[in-house]
Amino acid sequence: MTRRALAENPASAEAHANLASVLQASGRHDEAIACYEQALVLNPAFAEASYGLATTLQKLKRYDEAIRRYEAALAIKPGFAEASYGLATTHHAQLRYDDAIKHYETALAIDPDYAEASCGLATILQALAWHDEAVVSYQNALAIDPDSVEANRGLAITLHALKRHDEAITGYSKALAIDSDHAETHNNLGNALQALERYPEAIACYEKAVAIKPDLAAAYHNLGNALQALEQHGKAVASYRKALAAAPDLVESHINCAAALQALNRHEDAIGHCEKALAITPSSYAAFNNLGRVLQEIGRIDEASRAFERAIEIAPRRTGLYVNLFSCKNVTLGDRHFAALEALVHDRASLSDDEQIKLDFALGKAYSDIGQHQRSFGHLLDGNALKRRQIVYDEAAVLQWFDGVRRVFTPALIRERRNFGDPSSVPVFYRRHDPFGQHARRADSGEPSKGRCG
Repeated sequence: MTRRALAENPASAEAHANLASVLQASGRHDEAIACYEQALVLNPAFAEASYGLATTLQKLKRYDEAIRRYEAALAIKPGFAEASYGLATTHHAQLRYDDAIKHYETALAIDPDYAEASCGLATILQALAWHDEAVVSYQNALAIDPDSVEANRGLAITLHALKRHDEAITGYSKALAIDSDHAETHNNLGNALQALERYPEAIACYEKAVAIKPDLAAAYHNLGNALQALEQHGKAVASYRKALAAAPDLVESHINCAAALQALNRHEDAIGHCEKALAITPSSYAAFNNLGRVLQEIGRIDEASRAFERAIEIAPRRTGLYVNLFSCKNVTLGDRHFAALEALVHDRASLSDDEQIKLDFALGKAYSDIGQHQRSFGHLLDGNALKRRQIVYDEAAVLQWFDGVRRVFTPALIRERRNFGDPSSVPVFYRRHDPFGQHARRADSGEPSKGRCG
């Protein structure tokens, strides 16, 4: 139909533009460009043809030419919201955030109900870590278009970054209700669940993610983290290795695989993964830290100390590293690491609560080693007091649980089951992970597409 219309009226700029639009939609971009250019020859004031030409050039990543054509469309038609949005997305694609924000805001000033512009603006605010502002912009997009997959995903990712995990779970679930086959969203939902220590649910999400996208390394990595949290170390190792098969340079998988192997007493394998991590990223303090923990466990104390020292050189404000180093030696006056730690005391307000706790524990050990026991005890008290504030403890619930234990495990029940279990008299010990070791990291994925809503 469009070619017939053009044949009947070859001097019609509109006919050339209509054919160009069809050609662009079918991916025949070079032909579309020629048709749009012919339309503009016939009618240089044809704003829609200039806009169509700009969108085609943008698809071909000919960004500078696209910008000129969007600007030409706006010069002809200043209230052209789509052209302002096109300018925004073109700048956004080139990470020119200031220009992109300006043009998204212009598009929204022209058309406040432009959901795509609100979503595009939100993705930049999120990228700049302006999370509260991003939440507002995503919510504006969803008020206009509640079924926008991109806005639901983006809002969930932003809420997750704000540690508003329950709300993030709701957002990811809404996005999956619209598009259930998006592997990255299943992965990110798993991360939000894992942040709340809902490990079995998180594992189910990661398994869905890899069922949809078998080469999604981030999901295998995060699955390994959840399995490791449940102390299923053998399964965790298998999952980390699947992540590494898909992404051999995923340093975090090497590091966390090493921790799982250490828990299985496979120390040489653990050392191998730490060394692979350092071959990829020589400046990974986490890899040096985990290497030090493995070496320390097998009695190679001098090597462990050197590994912890290298970690501290890279990340001198990570106070847990000093705890690990000081566990390998007796601290003496004049120790440079002790001096560095004492200097951090003056800047402790800038440290997170977790880092302050480790700072106090490290100083408690150091002052004890040099015989200043009162100062040592003071730091241990401070560190434990801060740690106590992080622990949620419901005394009434615990007492109720003990009452339940007494009701169930009666003398009669114990007598009835006295021959059950292992006959060994050897005590059973439960080994917890080193609280100052490398925490398992999650790998996020599925960031919103730049400048587009679903």
